[in-house]
Amino acid sequence: MNPSDGRDASSVERSPRGAARRWRRWLEAAVVVALFAVVAVTHYIPRSTVFDSLYILNVSMSIIHEGDLDLDEYVEAASPLHYSLERRGGHVYSVYPIGTPLLAAPFVWAIEPVYPRLMGATLGDDLRRGPMRAEGLQRLIASILTAAATVILYLIARARLSAPWSLIVGLVFAYCTPMYSTASRALWQHGPLVFTLTCALGLLVAAERRPWLAQFAALPLAFSYLVRPTAAIPIVVLSVLVLIRHRRWFLPFAAWGLAVAAAFAWLNLRIYGSVLPPYYRPADPNQSEMVQALAGTLVSPGRGVLIFSPVLVLSIVGAVWGIRSRGHRAFDGAVAAVVVLHWLLVASWWGWRGGWCFGPRLFTDVMPFFVLLLVPLLERLRRAPLRRRLPAIGALAVLALVSFLIHAHGASSAAVWDWNRAMDADAAKVWDWGDLQFLRGL
Repeated sequence: MNPSDGRDASSVERSPRGAARRWRRWLEAAVVVALFAVVAVTHYIPRSTVFDSLYILNVSMSIIHEGDLDLDEYVEAASPLHYSLERRGGHVYSVYPIGTPLLAAPFVWAIEPVYPRLMGATLGDDLRRGPMRAEGLQRLIASILTAAATVILYLIARARLSAPWSLIVGLVFAYCTPMYSTASRALWQHGPLVFTLTCALGLLVAAERRPWLAQFAALPLAFSYLVRPTAAIPIVVLSVLVLIRHRRWFLPFAAWGLAVAAAFAWLNLRIYGSVLPPYYRPADPNQSEMVQALAGTLVSPGRGVLIFSPVLVLSIVGAVWGIRSRGHRAFDGAVAAVVVLHWLLVASWWGWRGGWCFGPRLFTDVMPFFVLLLVPLLERLRRAPLRRRLPAIGALAVLALVSFLIHAHGASSAAVWDWNRAMDADAAKVWDWGDLQFLRGL
């Protein structure tokens, strides 16, 4: 505004231009709210896969009411333990990381007072009778976390793309990846991990305009390690990105991260007598199948991420263009590095097939990074001539539709899980093109 024109900021806000700006802000807010609501509701479908996460809500209840992590109040001492539990020091604990129960605890605290009106029994009583009685609550929390991550990813893309193009990024993430078929089906570690990593990415993108925000990315980033140890890779890569892009704020960033790490270490020393719990010990390496695992995690018909989500083939193209461009090379390079290093990590583990699951479960952890690699592609596509843009949009639409149909079936069908029995009997089943998991039950 030119100071000489005699108008103040309030008069500008009342001008037609100011009114248009307010309408754009309201419209943007409406899109965000609608996106969150649609994803949360559509992901809350009846089919649950409560396996590893069976006792997660019990741990959350113990945190809220007893202030500890043991499950003595919910599990009979003499009863056979579920595979997700262990006895240690005369108490029963979950073998899985504490991050997911901690993240679920505020939801449990908020829902517990109204739970009896909805279900006819207290949440604590239902969990004591059998954790599966509260499987719907797991699915609800998982769906909310998925919706929140989708909104954050939309806002990250919005920093570089228009609203319609950013909406494509959000919808691909929510419906065309394991976020639909795995992360929102129960409180697996994957959904909470994706949420915390997406929060960290959001803060780093916001720090491009407000650099002081970079320090606070350490909080969700460090917490992600409490959710799942595979977070070590994005923690290292994104820390290097902060050092490169926001060196002034790196020491506060490191201090926040170390504070979370210190609390985690103190808790582990009390329970396990070591800085890290047993779940975080290095896994048995995959020495004999490394080449097969590298190919299998990408393109095998049973576990290949590019087979179950063919739209992500375009992310590879986007990664190449993003790294070659100048404007966001550091960020896009870091995002691509996380995906590649995670791929190598999964392939180096003997359990790269992911056990009983649907498709590329182990790739769920890096879905925000994988999908964000579409942004450089969409940026370039937006500037392309119409004659080149239309075929590319058509290819994107077809690949997204196929990806959606695959994951929608995986999210809603019980038949797809029977395929895992065959793979248990013969590991080579992962390469069987004649019996595709995502076609079971059709």
